Amino acid sequence: MAARQARSINRARPRRWLWLALTRVGLPIALLGLLLWWRLDALVDRQLQPLRSVADVQRGASFLNWRGEVGVRGLQLSPRPDLGPPGLPTLRAARVAVQTPGLGWLLRAMVFGPPEALPRRLGFSVANLEFDGIVPVEQGGFIGGYSGIPFEAAGCGVEGFSRQDLQAMGLPPTDTVLALLIEHADAGVVNFSINLHTPGVGQMQGRIGVGYSDGGAVRADALALGQLVEFNWSFIDEGFVAARNNWCTDRVTTSLADFNRVHLDGVRAVLRTIGLQPDADLLLAFGHFAARGGEFRIETRPGRNLGLLQLGMMQPDQLMQALAPYVRVTGVNPVRFAFARVRPMSLRDQQRAQQVAMARLQDGIPLDPELEEMVGDPPRVPEPQVPRPQVPLPARDGSIGYADLGPYVGREIEITTVWGSRRRGQLVDFAQARILIRLRNYEGGFDLNVPAETITSVRLLDAAAIQPDSSTDLTDAQAN
Repeated sequence: MAARQARSINRARPRRWLWLALTRVGLPIALLGLLLWWRLDALVDRQLQPLRSVADVQRGASFLNWRGEVGVRGLQLSPRPDLGPPGLPTLRAARVAVQTPGLGWLLRAMVFGPPEALPRRLGFSVANLEFDGIVPVEQGGFIGGYSGIPFEAAGCGVEGFSRQDLQAMGLPPTDTVLALLIEHADAGVVNFSINLHTPGVGQMQGRIGVGYSDGGAVRADALALGQLVEFNWSFIDEGFVAARNNWCTDRVTTSLADFNRVHLDGVRAVLRTIGLQPDADLLLAFGHFAARGGEFRIETRPGRNLGLLQLGMMQPDQLMQALAPYVRVTGVNPVRFAFARVRPMSLRDQQRAQQVAMARLQDGIPLDPELEEMVGDPPRVPEPQVPRPQVPLPARDGSIGYADLGPYVGREIEITTVWGSRRRGQLVDFAQARILIRLRNYEGGFDLNVPAETITSVRLLDAAAIQPDSSTDLTDAQAN
């Protein structure tokens, strides 16, 4: 009897623990999930509400996962014809998501509102983004919307490649995801990343690093005053280049080598529409990538103290000089990312100009410079010449202003102080607040720190050697 009761108790114990787990743990979690879903759905509707005033918004179900990712599926925005100009495109996306630092951060943000400081990690992604009704760009534009490869359709006789075209090339029908990501750590650098990726086809990656001086939390207003520390852009082939080359060869040429030449001519034509022509070495490196695939990577070397606000005020030539960009291609030595400026010309005007140029060449008529540039070899862009600094010159007697002493570190000078004393020695260091001179041996031979406010006059002792009528180069006035 006792044995049967013990066995009955043992059988009932698992059911009791299962009941406790379902009622004490599972039920609260289910209620919390239902509450979160209700709050999330209401939050998504509230975020989309401003768009409903100008567009017809349709969406599928919202979602939330344990990684803190929140979003919607099947989003479509159709502009209302009665509220905007005609011809606006319709936006469609299979999936739109926001990546938060985690579920805990998301819960606090939903209850107390998002914090002012940027989180450690925040991202946004959209899958299979499409715009219906956009007028196609000639020659496929600059970057393929699905392949992520620059000038994907140049020379191929089409305006661009659709997802159906990629499948016709034999590429896998995978999703195309555009992702934006913001990350920062304790190193004082915030990284902004962009990634356009179609697995098995191609990928575009961009990365911008911004340094900030304020410790602790990062705020958007303080970040605008940061400095650019990194700017890189990459195009990675994952099978598209070979498939595109074979597909286009069958359409427009008889051999792969012919299409590679036609493709580079198409690249030059697209760039000429915006008034640019690539350097010969740059075009050669891109031709290697366009024929064999691999990676085409643009890297920069930002100068010190290059602020973000400065970038917006720079002219294009100044920006290129400040960033000093260069290109790395798989299997090719690095080359400069340099362009020559030409007169912008549409593709149709370029075709007419090339016909005129060929006719003149056949008749033996000399070409004007513009036509010669179109049918000639790619330009050789000269290295940028850094302007040599203007060195302030002293007077004939050697007198010079205190603020002009910077280029003359290493020279022999004589200073007069407010107390009437005079000191002679070598200028070792210069600053706005003080100078450091090394006295002559008979005066002790030690380094003397002299505040700027105590100096009434300065004279260069070897001024005759740096006068304009001297054979000495003025830019060599700073001795080491």
